[in-house]
Amino acid sequence: MTPHVHDLLLIKSGSLSSADGVRPVWVSSFLAPNLWVVVRRAIAPAGLVAVGLRGSNRQQRWGGFAESSDEIERVRPSQLSSHMAGRTPMAVPALAALDWLEQQLDKCELDWGPVGSVGFELATGQRVTTETSDLDLALFAPARLPETPHTRSLESYEGRPGKSGCTCRDSTLRLFLGRIRGRGKGSPRTAAGQL
Repeated sequence: MTPHVHDLLLIKSGSLSSADGVRPVWVSSFLAPNLWVVVRRAIAPAGLVAVGLRGSNRQQRWGGFAESSDEIERVRPSQLSSHMAGRTPMAVPALAALDWLEQQLDKCELDWGPVGSVGFELATGQRVTTETSDLDLALFAPARLPETPHTRSLESYEGRPGKSGCTCRDSTLRLFLGRIRGRGKGSPRTAAGQL
């Protein structure tokens, strides 16, 4: 099965490459035999997957490619839950926001989940979220979502703790909830990038 944007992959570290053959020093310093990477929005050559690697701080992000055959494990955003956190969700506002949203949507059959730093922390167990981290979500829908009290709650985020963002896509890309930081909204994205 082909990985999707936002999937987290555990790969053999030696399989990372870049289009121009250049790696930052911090990327080359990873000595672990396996690395967690996130599938990113880019077109990859045959047999490769476009991935992003996180360093130890926010400025350390690198986009490269990994051999598809070197995938050891894959975690989709919908497989992640606030209950997987190695600390109480209330310790970090973004984790508290995820816990709240799970309670709001527990009866919905939607394919959604946390991405960004929260998704990375839940999948890997590495504590990367901070007090200032926001909650980024991906919502995948094969068809336009019906309007229900649950889907309306996604649009309003009323009563939510912390900062949250949600990208919502359907097969026609007409449904988009946007990036939410406070009350501001951003731009819709597809697998190929920003619309």
